[in-house]
Amino acid sequence: MVGNAVRISTRIGAGVVALAAGAAIIGAAAILPAPESSAAGQASGLEVVPASVDQQRVCPGPLLRFGDLSGQNATTITSVGSQVVGASPGSSQAPLVDVDVSQATGGAASTLVTAPPAPVDQALSAAQAQTVAEPDLRGLAVSDCRESSAGSWLLGGATDTGRTTLLLLANPSAVPSTAEVRLFTGDGEVTAPGLTDLIIPPASQRVFSLAGFAPGAAALAVRVDSSGGLVVPTLQQSIVRGLEAGGVELTASTEGPSETQIIPGVRITTAAAAAERMNIGGSVDVGTVVRVFVPGAEDADITVGATSDTVGVDGVVIDAHAHGGSVVDIPVDGLGDGTYSVTVQANVPVVAAVRAATVAAPDPDAEIDESSDASFEIVGGDGDVTFTPGQRIDIAWFVASPKLPDVVTFATAGAPSPRLTMTAGSGKAATLELSAPGQETRTIEVAAGSTVSVDLVQRAPYVLSGASDIVAAVTYAGDGELAATAVRPANPLASAITVYR
Repeated sequence: MVGNAVRISTRIGAGVVALAAGAAIIGAAAILPAPESSAAGQASGLEVVPASVDQQRVCPGPLLRFGDLSGQNATTITSVGSQVVGASPGSSQAPLVDVDVSQATGGAASTLVTAPPAPVDQALSAAQAQTVAEPDLRGLAVSDCRESSAGSWLLGGATDTGRTTLLLLANPSAVPSTAEVRLFTGDGEVTAPGLTDLIIPPASQRVFSLAGFAPGAAALAVRVDSSGGLVVPTLQQSIVRGLEAGGVELTASTEGPSETQIIPGVRITTAAAAAERMNIGGSVDVGTVVRVFVPGAEDADITVGATSDTVGVDGVVIDAHAHGGSVVDIPVDGLGDGTYSVTVQANVPVVAAVRAATVAAPDPDAEIDESSDASFEIVGGDGDVTFTPGQRIDIAWFVASPKLPDVVTFATAGAPSPRLTMTAGSGKAATLELSAPGQETRTIEVAAGSTVSVDLVQRAPYVLSGASDIVAAVTYAGDGELAATAVRPANPLASAITVYR
């Protein structure tokens, strides 16, 4: 290295746009002594070494509702219950300011998790979970705690009757963020005021109801871009069918547009009960669907394939068509109980995610409101259709996962039956090692093009080695509960830069 090193922020996308780092480099180059010229008369380079900064992850916080249970104060946002966060050892947690939340239960808030700089096999990981059983919110919601980014795609949610979708935008940085949101439905892009120049103050989270911009939408896709402080976006979806709450979910970003998307770990737990329930009016979103958004103007010819992690279990292949600029939900019928990897292939780049549901019998200790029968209608089915009031229904969105580097860390949430699903999407076989404190290291063989699942422990930090080009997800399933998160690599560390004068 020539001369002294300049130290700048080390992690790409650590909360402030890269322009700030670039300005630091330029300023430093202006005050450092000029490097000596080489024998050929060319200036030699000055190596700029990034400085280490704390790792950051943002957890979206407790579930939210507009108004109260009496139906009053419809414009007031309140939190419901509190989330439980599990994070890597040695990390610390601090609340963000929930700007739009007027009432918080027990001080629960969105959370910034931080840890000192560490090598890749000790990278910070965290996840949160919350179970709720309220008249308007019921189910399990799990979210991985994520790094901020300049741009994100989110697929999930709806705003038609009984469906509520909120967009949460968290800014963990020390500078204000300016965000722009683009909404898309089955009819194309939504044109509405109030979607640009959204200001998110430092160390805070804002909440926006998407019904105010795209009312009556059965399917949504969201694009979020930010400048200044970078943001972490999350969708919260909740469903009320008639008088019964039935499903809540926190949905994180999915992979950006590509001609091939892989969604691992789609967990089907009550296929027969879900198929029966779909014959009841208002229950269409109990069915399994692949949601696809086509960001370009050209139409997409799409092939959806679902492959089980169990040898001998049949999958499905479905062909579909989607118009450019629109969102479409493609029904995936015929999947029995099990865990699947879903691949979406198209002739143009698309964005994709999968929605599934679980249907459980009523809680034997709960009081059932028999008057809710009148709010449902039998809409199909062969022969007699049995409707049981008080069924516990939950939904989950499974997002497309990124290809992983050789070593990645992730944390499980405090939710039932965590399971890691890995797919060798690149067509190459892999031998992986899975380790966690206090547990024996496991060796996992994933054959080329196949999917493998292993059970995990709640609230534990894991290290997955040998994971190059693998895609993976962690799923959770209980009685009337379903949730999922993608396994994501940390943002890449910035490498040394050579500056010439």
